[in-house]
Amino acid sequence: MSLLGYLWGAPEDTDGGVRDEEDDTSWNEGETSGIKDVQTPGRKSPPSADRPLEILHEDKDAYVDIVGVHGLAAKPDYAWIWRPQNNRPGAGYPQRPFNWLKELLPTESKCRVVTFNYNSQWMSNAPQQRASSISDELIASLQYMRESTKVGGA
Repeated sequence: MSLLGYLWGAPEDTDGGVRDEEDDTSWNEGETSGIKDVQTPGRKSPPSADRPLEILHEDKDAYVDIVGVHGLAAKPDYAWIWRPQNNRPGAGYPQRPFNWLKELLPTESKCRVVTFNYNSQWMSNAPQQRASSISDELIASLQYMRESTKVGGA
């Protein structure tokens, strides 16, 4: 159990603190935020750390890459989604959920839109990692993506 878990009275895992990634769906249960999440169909866990970059929109004439990086304790499938329950009455907002990175940004510019996903849990089952390690992974992933997929004038 982590120090924060001990201080806040979080329950200990029954298997000695080791969780199987395949069975871990707690990231998508709204357990700390109280916000009801809408899961991506067929997805039980966050995108694999083996593939931290997810291309949301590809444009063969793109001249810029836009990379979305979610914050701490964020749920990747929730971070960029507009949900109708967030609408103010009569404000003219969309009546269906949409991913504004995927559906709105590409309408404004010729771009490739990518998200960087990482394990951002911090209250329980938090990974032992430094912010510099996460940023190194981001840079290496972007470099690999840019070398393996040329777009625009590149």
